[in-house]
Amino acid sequence: MKLNAKMKKAMVMSVLVTIFSVGCSSGGDAADKNITLRIGAGHVLENITWTMAMEEHFVTEVDARASELGYNITWIKSYGGSVAKLGECLEAVESGILDITYVNFGFESFALAPHNMDFRIPFTCPDSNIVSKATLALFEAYPEEMSEVFEKNHNQTVLGVGVTDNYVIYSKKPINSMDDFKGLSVGGGAGYMYWLNNAGAIPVTANLNEAYTSLQTGVFDANIGPLGASYGVKLHEVAPYVIMTDFGAKMAGALTINNDTLENLPQDLRDVIIEVGAGYSEYEAKLTQDKYLKDIESLKEEGAEFIVFSDQAKQEWVNLIPDVAQELVDELEAAGFDGKDMLDAYWGALSDNGYDMTVNWKFR
Repeated sequence: MKLNAKMKKAMVMSVLVTIFSVGCSSGGDAADKNITLRIGAGHVLENITWTMAMEEHFVTEVDARASELGYNITWIKSYGGSVAKLGECLEAVESGILDITYVNFGFESFALAPHNMDFRIPFTCPDSNIVSKATLALFEAYPEEMSEVFEKNHNQTVLGVGVTDNYVIYSKKPINSMDDFKGLSVGGGAGYMYWLNNAGAIPVTANLNEAYTSLQTGVFDANIGPLGASYGVKLHEVAPYVIMTDFGAKMAGALTINNDTLENLPQDLRDVIIEVGAGYSEYEAKLTQDKYLKDIESLKEEGAEFIVFSDQAKQEWVNLIPDVAQELVDELEAAGFDGKDMLDAYWGALSDNGYDMTVNWKFR
């Protein structure tokens, strides 16, 4: 694992924090009640629901319950990539630079291939609550592939899962049909650039932290992203057309804790961490869906223009792009996973929770 200069500095600091914490804990029972935990993520706290839920639910609830047990937790917080940028969080917890983080699956497409299946396929379920329930069902049905891989390969334990809200397009120009994509440069995560294959657009890999400046300076003309999170970073100020493509809410990440950190906690506090972490999933999904609905109204009030992509236009899109579902299954099975069964299980869980696919993606 290669560490950049900032992560190396953070690792040195983490060792010092650990030494200091151990020193504080060696003086008796009172000292043993003082715990230091380092928590952080690649995204900022403001208006990003998966990081908001880390603070509003996880930190707040752990603090309250730990206090009832007589513990005092000092949180060292590093959001917005101040210690680990997007794509570095998995390694940061694995190495012990951070104790707790939110791992964005989309930036770990090789290490966490099955976790990225939702990003590969557009026009899926737009409801975050349903997607969260289906994600948890997939983790339960395939524990070795979905959760144990964190423990065995990356020295961390999954506490809860996170989802995005519905993916749409923020554009500087109106997009009403597939013809409008010709020559248009479109930014977005590498995991879902597959959606633009054969669509006539020019894909530009970028993350949400970069999108505002890239749209403002003309690096690209439009950006694919979650409606609410994109509103949170004010993309509508530079790309006022919101194209309601309904790409879907996505299985997006996991709240994780370093295994050594977890094992070294007192048993009662360890139980609190695990129990509160398990509640993160439902809290984050509800927060995400509620914010999504409010953000639509806020966007309208702030002058954004909504363009609803018609079912006909969606079908034209589907007909243009390659068979992304079959490609996904083939890639997963080539990597040693039961791709067909896993995708069947996930879509079955979406159906069990009240969603029927609007596009009949075929795979064998």
